[in-house]
Amino acid sequence: MKALMIVALVAATLPIAAGAQSVATAGDRIRIRQTDGSSVVGTVVEASDSQMRLLGPGGEFVVARDEIRTLERSRGEGRAFAKNFFVTTGAGALVFGFLSAATFEQCSGFCIGPTSTGEAFTWGVVGGGILSMPIGVIVGLVVKGERWDRLFLPRPANVALSFAPVRGGGFAFRASIPVGGRRR
Repeated sequence: MKALMIVALVAATLPIAAGAQSVATAGDRIRIRQTDGSSVVGTVVEASDSQMRLLGPGGEFVVARDEIRTLERSRGEGRAFAKNFFVTTGAGALVFGFLSAATFEQCSGFCIGPTSTGEAFTWGVVGGGILSMPIGVIVGLVVKGERWDRLFLPRPANVALSFAPVRGGGFAFRASIPVGGRRR
């Protein structure tokens, strides 16, 4: 009797695929990256353990769960000031650095400035970075983008449980739980 109670307790705590809920719910704006490399963005109409039905710009479409490589939920639009500032300022600095190095000419006589192509590049990066900072601030304050949180799809458990009567009275219990295997 104790063994049957332990088995029943263990069986009750195992995740069973039929009762699992999808991580995305109706109304969520999600981005799906599929196994073929394509991406789709849409609003969840219905989500189940086997597929997601989405409403996108081209209408309603269905994506099978086994075609999903990554799943992300939108957090809405927001600013990424630091990222936009540093990318813009860095790009401006590099452009000025390369221009300075490309237009460098060796000076003869009394010269104030770089004495080699490497120094000209360095001077250009410093000067270009300083000149690009105001543009970086403006871009950082103005540009908005959609932010995404990655969701993790639970793997189906595929647990099989069965009880059967045994001759002479009593019941037999059989459980099948996959261990290891290939993960997508």
